[in-house]
Amino acid sequence: MAVLPAPAAEAEVEHMLRELEAKKEELKALRQAQTAAPPATAKPAATPKPPPAAAANPAAPAEYKQQFPGWRTCVGPLLLLLYLSDGMSRTDAFMAGAFLVVTMWFGQKMVNRLENSEWRHKLRTDAAQAVAAQEKEDAKKEAKKEARRATGSTKKTT
Repeated sequence: MAVLPAPAAEAEVEHMLRELEAKKEELKALRQAQTAAPPATAKPAATPKPPPAAAANPAAPAEYKQQFPGWRTCVGPLLLLLYLSDGMSRTDAFMAGAFLVVTMWFGQKMVNRLENSEWRHKLRTDAAQAVAAQEKEDAKKEAKKEARRATGSTKKTT
């Protein structure tokens, strides 16, 4: 038994699809304008500053933001500890909770250190470049398909 979406949901989906198509067209126009625009002639500065990494390589990923476990992360294990603490003294239960929180904090510190290591930076950069290359390839394929559609060709492209 299939449940059909409400007419309001269908209308919202259709609206979102129209917005998506409009954004695709806008992006396409911007890319065409960017390739058609002549390069700007600018005077070189006396001492040029090196561009930031993100400007030099648009495929460069954002830096890893250090994180620490929030209170929501600790609630589950602490509630389980509270449930299991019937046979413990107050001091033992408090120490177990404190050790649990400290262990979670220390674990997150280790994750932050690992994420900020040199090989993870290189891995994120390589992944961003691979994604950019794939997007470029997809754009070429789409342009090829559009050209075929414009000429009226029915030959399938791979």
